[in-house]
Amino acid sequence: MQATTDLQHRQQRIGDLVQPLNESLARVDSKLQQIEKERVGSYSQLSEQLRTLAVTTTNLERALRTPNVRGGWGEVQLRRVVEMAGMVNHCHFVEKKASSSDDGRFIPDLIIKLPVVRNIVVDAKVPYIAYREAGEASSDATRTARLKDHARQLREHIIQLGNKKYWDQFQPAPEFVFMFLPGEGYFSAALQHDPALIEFGVDKKAVSYTHLR
Repeated sequence: MQATTDLQHRQQRIGDLVQPLNESLARVDSKLQQIEKERVGSYSQLSEQLRTLAVTTTNLERALRTPNVRGGWGEVQLRRVVEMAGMVNHCHFVEKKASSSDDGRFIPDLIIKLPVVRNIVVDAKVPYIAYREAGEASSDATRTARLKDHARQLREHIIQLGNKKYWDQFQPAPEFVFMFLPGEGYFSAALQHDPALIEFGVDKKAVSYTHLR
């Protein structure tokens, strides 16, 4: 009888010692379940955000195959750059200011108005198709061919801008126009296959500027 009573007391003492540990383990288990639940929720949100980003990117890529959309996107990127630089529309720059002459009607994308009463003419270009096809190419030969096309298209943009002679229409202005590209990759990829583009642009008075994102 005494042995039974002693055993019960020992079991009770052991139970009293173990009980706090059991409670702590229960709290830890509950916390781990909560963390796992939050992790799953965060993963689901991230997956949805990535899916939305993928859809948006795909839609943008499709849209950029249309010339008018490419032009509009380039203009938006150009506006973002000057606004990030602290410039204010109608104060430091104006958009789509038109000018007419015997040679036709000229509408550059942006004119930056410098404090020394000088105008800097900027035109946005997005040479996209060949550049994108190079990124999707399945062989080195195809990729090289598309990049050469991309360099040729960029050279044609330079010629077209230089021939417009914007500086004659928006005096006082230096004798050059900035050709804005909305990504450094557009210009660096072209330079790989046409290293003379920089000097060619200076000669044609169309200086390239890229947006480093």
